[in-house]
Amino acid sequence: MWCATLTPLDAATEAAIVDASQKASPELRIVAFARLSTLPLRRNEAIVSLRNLANAPATLESERRARDAAVSALAQAGDDSVRATLLKSLSSSDLQTRWHAARALASLGDYSHAAGALGDDDASLRADVACAILARDATRR
Repeated sequence: MWCATLTPLDAATEAAIVDASQKASPELRIVAFARLSTLPLRRNEAIVSLRNLANAPATLESERRARDAAVSALAQAGDDSVRATLLKSLSSSDLQTRWHAARALASLGDYSHAAGALGDDDASLRADVACAILARDATRR
């Protein structure tokens, strides 16, 4: 998902991302808003749009995945408004929900809560979260 942040932005690319944020599927809109959140002039609008997607009702699995992706994008953007949701999600019975929550908390720099996932029953989740915490910490040095 975060490969969109690597795309060099010229006027045409930015216009295409704005267009995708308005017309694409929810999953692609989230990627577009995540990229737009890195642009100072578009950040506030992108954050509001991501919050709307993160708070949208989700009954279908695809809607839940989109909601989780929006929450993750907000965390990646440093938006602390998702912290309470992420903390609640850490205790979900769904492995993917716990995984997204722990990774997003690490993105926010909330290592103390993200580290709670290091005691998860799923070994792959434990390993992934440990790597995410170490990688994030290493990039901050």
